Amino acid sequence: MGHKLGHPQEADNYHSLFLKAQKSYIEKLWAGEYFRYDTQSEYKDSIQAMQLAGQWYATMTGLGDLVPKEMQRAALKKVFDFNVMKFGNGGLGAVNGMRPDGQVVHTTEQIQEVWVGTTFALAAMLLQEGMKEEAYKTAWGIYDVSYNKKGYWFRTPESWDSEMRYRAQMNMRPAAVWAMEMLGPPSGAK
Repeated sequence: MGHKLGHPQEADNYHSLFLKAQKSYIEKLWAGEYFRYDTQSEYKDSIQAMQLAGQWYATMTGLGDLVPKEMQRAALKKVFDFNVMKFGNGGLGAVNGMRPDGQVVHTTEQIQEVWVGTTFALAAMLLQEGMKEEAYKTAWGIYDVSYNKKGYWFRTPESWDSEMRYRAQMNMRPAAVWAMEMLGPPSGAK
């Protein structure tokens, strides 16, 4: 924006701050396959379903890469393999938090849940990166629970857990499904 507004010095200053922040972020949080939750809490090594939320927003709004593409893809693969496929055999959506040993984090109600909007946002990120099979497998869990297993057709809840206990019916976050639509139908779809 600084360049477009004719303020190149400010733009350069902000870009320098970005590079410094990016370096610190990667040094402190990159675990080799995913970004850690933080550096100090009990969740610090957890694999969070939406660890790339900022990147998703940056991509959707045209701001570009906050972290290198190879890190984005590695993190998305880790989230898919752990938070989607190791939770409910891949049929419930993406659980918010997993441990590196493949166990669901159970310390709070929200971390052990699938959030419908978060799962659709994750599926949209997978589509952004060309990971179509993973994207539609991730979204399938939400669809299958909502429409086939539980009958939430017009009362989509914010979340559910592995026991299928739900919270907050008629939540607006599931509207994140439209982010998938923005990226187009799956190949071969009519």
